[in-house]
Amino acid sequence: MVLAQDPIASGFARSLAQPGGNITGLTVQGTDMQGKVMQILREAVPAASRVGILWLPSIAQAAWWGEAGGLLVYGVKDSDQYDRAAQYVAKILRGAKTANLPIQQPTRFELQINLKTAQALKLTIPKTVILQADKILE
Repeated sequence: MVLAQDPIASGFARSLAQPGGNITGLTVQGTDMQGKVMQILREAVPAASRVGILWLPSIAQAAWWGEAGGLLVYGVKDSDQYDRAAQYVAKILRGAKTANLPIQQPTRFELQINLKTAQALKLTIPKTVILQADKILE
């Protein structure tokens, strides 16, 4: 599995360290992205005194959201997750037992900023935030 939300609650595994059974892989469980998302949002829009639920265009965790017009994207770097999943497949094909391979959590994240959306919202994204971005959409 790749990018599973909660493999334990879903019944796929007993624990992340010792999944047991025939399923292992990668999860996003346990990643405190909401705190980081709020930090980035406060830095990107320092004049905002309150933050509520934002709808389109807003901040999201899925990479495609930026291409679709979302203002900010902060989330798991999908390509890294897929590379790590391929490494697990190779281990399994070489005879490793899935029950003994711990379910891995993400280690790499990426930030995308859509400057076209920022301009449409009449927002000026500070240079300090832009410098943190892995990808700028213009």
